[in-house]
Amino acid sequence: MAHFGVLGPLAVEGAPGHWVALRGERQRTLLAVLLVNAGQYVHVDVLVEALWPGGPPKSYTSNLHTYLSRLRERIDGLRVEHGPLGYRLRVEPGELDLLVFRAAAAEGKRAGDAVAAAAHYRRALAQWRGPVLAGLHVPRLDADVARLESERLAVFEDCVDAELTAGRHGELTGELQAMITEHPLRERLAAQLMIALHRAGRQGDALEVYRRLRTTLIEELGVEPGAEARRVHAAVLRGEDPVPRLPPPVWPVCQLPPDIGDFTGRDAELAELTGVLGDDRGVPLAVLSGEPGAGKSTLAVRAAHRLRARFPDGQLYVPLAGRDIGEVLADLLRALGVPGPAVPDDVRARAAVFRGRLTDRRVLVVLDDAVDPGDVRALLPGTPGCAVLVTSRRRLSGLAGAHR
Repeated sequence: MAHFGVLGPLAVEGAPGHWVALRGERQRTLLAVLLVNAGQYVHVDVLVEALWPGGPPKSYTSNLHTYLSRLRERIDGLRVEHGPLGYRLRVEPGELDLLVFRAAAAEGKRAGDAVAAAAHYRRALAQWRGPVLAGLHVPRLDADVARLESERLAVFEDCVDAELTAGRHGELTGELQAMITEHPLRERLAAQLMIALHRAGRQGDALEVYRRLRTTLIEELGVEPGAEARRVHAAVLRGEDPVPRLPPPVWPVCQLPPDIGDFTGRDAELAELTGVLGDDRGVPLAVLSGEPGAGKSTLAVRAAHRLRARFPDGQLYVPLAGRDIGEVLADLLRALGVPGPAVPDDVRARAAVFRGRLTDRRVLVVLDDAVDPGDVRALLPGTPGCAVLVTSRRRLSGLAGAHR
């Protein structure tokens, strides 16, 4: 199957390493318009304007069909559909660099960890080989090209934010200085460069970046820098880090309520629970269910205290009844050392950060009075070494692999 590129010179790869040469300018223009709008119908009027910006010939309909036929001949398996709305080029997500770029950027936004987010953003940026459709000027695509370049710049800035949060500032100064040269009015880039320079011990250079930004904005637009650039500038003047890096979790963490000294009975259940949760294979999940007042929570706390030695990194205790899972995750992240401003807004992102903080740790998670299996799934660790004990008035049959 062919692979296409528009993030740089127009490129068509047939077999791996075999690049398809498109001879005619109008063939290349037609393919470029269809690729930039991949998966969407492009009206015939748009294609005609792109192919003949000075006005189409009388035979434009037959000419358009000829160009499409030649593209199909040159590119094996090209999937162009014709419908009432025009023509649509169908490509799979991995067959077009633009789609790969957008998918990787979306993964970066969803990632709950700065290091993981930066990796996704870097994979997105690696799709770019130069300016969009370099060497092929299609006036009808000028607005699309400008929009794509803006997307690239925004993803670059998101990537820099993630890498600054992760503490990777040393290698960013050169990239940021080059981008500032291209976009001298971009305040976000200037603020990021100030942060990177300040962390590198170059406070004077960081302040000079602000001075140049302010001068340029006043001369070009007649405005002062915005609130964010001013905030970073003020922090640099005070010698403070404008973006605190994520601190490492403080281990061990124990949130268990106190054990009851005169606990008696339930010996069989206690032995069963400690046996299941002490299994080193995978992430054991035990569900303790019963009527209200039957002693589920008391038994769970007793079992958790008995298992503390097997989970030296910590024991988390989460009362779930009636609580919003997003708020629960935010509380857990703060308990694990994530500062408030670094807690993601999205619930799935918070769950991802939670799993990341427990990676390769031995932590017991006690979820008391659970109602919704979905809430429990959001709080399951992702790596072996951890275990989860759930109490509920229900059997929670929707939890795969649970020992009940």
